[in-house]
Amino acid sequence: METTASIIAVTQLCEKVIKYIIAVSGAKEVKHRLRSQVRACSNLLLQLQDDVAESDELEEWFKTLKLLSTPLARLQEALSLAAVALSVRDGIVQKLGWPFKEKDVEKLIEAIKCEMDMVTFALQNNSTSLLIEINARSKRNEQHLIDVKAALEVRDEKTHSTLRNMNGELVSIQTTQNDVRGRVEELHGRQDTEEAMRDRQRILDWLTPIDHASEQRDAISRRQQGTGEWLLRSQTYQYWLSTDSRTLFCPGIPGAGKTVFASIINADLWERYHHDSTVGLAHLFCNYRRHNEQTLEALLSGLLKQLVEHRVSLPQCVDDLYKKQQEKNGAPDRTEATLGALKTVMSAYSRVFIVLDALDECSTSHDCRTKLLSSIQSLQKQCHVNLLATSRFIPEITEKFNTACHLKIQADSNDVRRYLLENMTRLPGFVRRDEALQEEVVSKIVKAVRGM
Repeated sequence: METTASIIAVTQLCEKVIKYIIAVSGAKEVKHRLRSQVRACSNLLLQLQDDVAESDELEEWFKTLKLLSTPLARLQEALSLAAVALSVRDGIVQKLGWPFKEKDVEKLIEAIKCEMDMVTFALQNNSTSLLIEINARSKRNEQHLIDVKAALEVRDEKTHSTLRNMNGELVSIQTTQNDVRGRVEELHGRQDTEEAMRDRQRILDWLTPIDHASEQRDAISRRQQGTGEWLLRSQTYQYWLSTDSRTLFCPGIPGAGKTVFASIINADLWERYHHDSTVGLAHLFCNYRRHNEQTLEALLSGLLKQLVEHRVSLPQCVDDLYKKQQEKNGAPDRTEATLGALKTVMSAYSRVFIVLDALDECSTSHDCRTKLLSSIQSLQKQCHVNLLATSRFIPEITEKFNTACHLKIQADSNDVRRYLLENMTRLPGFVRRDEALQEEVVSKIVKAVRGM
């Protein structure tokens, strides 16, 4: 369990560094690269935790994890140095300027990547290949850490003191993970057999076989990096975030990028709240090509699955829902039963965020769309549910959001310009060699898109 506690500690340190990066000002592109790398590191460690928790080959995993102790220690030290440099300088804690030179950030990123490679090998659950890689890369990775230390120049006594305190805090985290360890022990206790794991997955697949996380990854992959920031910074969106049980309606013309914007919002919500077990997140990407699958029962089940699948154990109400529906006689209406389970699950959260994309593509049945919105609005009255919905400008949909906040989705000229400049290399050579022609191409297209 000692290495498991170290993984948890480094994951929490990743979150701390990300918060510090967000808090400082300046160097937007460099900040983004470092934050993305630390976020990738956190996600990789979370995946490792999940794989270990769900494995029935724990002995082999313990051998693998034991080999990770040194890479984890180096990773923890590199992140600690970054956290100190970002959090303490001349006694200023808030509104700091960016403290790193670009080459220093590259050294830090490289140091993190080197240790992440070791975690990637660990995910293959092959202790032999991991041992070979550790032996081969140990000196090089150690030198990367030395370079990071020299680059960040941790010199004054106050900074040294802060680093010692932070290391003490990490030790405390490692040795007092009672709650986390309790949850892991609960997982092992309640799902310590292969049959129990199959039962859990069987229930989740029964709710819906749709992989909503995969749909999100597909949608966000179409985003040009850096676009959509205007929406996340808008007062309307920020107000929706800060107020309980609010609805935000985001209409847009066809081609305005509503689905990509929905994925950007999903990603923002995940970054803000995925570490908070009291906040529930769920989304639905409606698609006219799958309208036959998008029944009210299926849509509600999709929301329920997302709100419970990251829990250590499924809530009793979900287990009961499954068992009762398996009864040949006397099983309650599944739609109503699912709605009841949704209410129970949502009540356990302090807040729930739901993003519904492309409501105009929700089934071919007007009745289905109406009932879906009515169900969610009913849950809003009983639980703390924030709803965000996108759609084309269709009167019968728009009128259902008369009392909601509105934020129009349209192509921002700066976003279009950024996309075009990033894709100039795809144009013929005579365009790439002529900067004036490139600017003319960009300006004409930006003027012509008219919000699409």
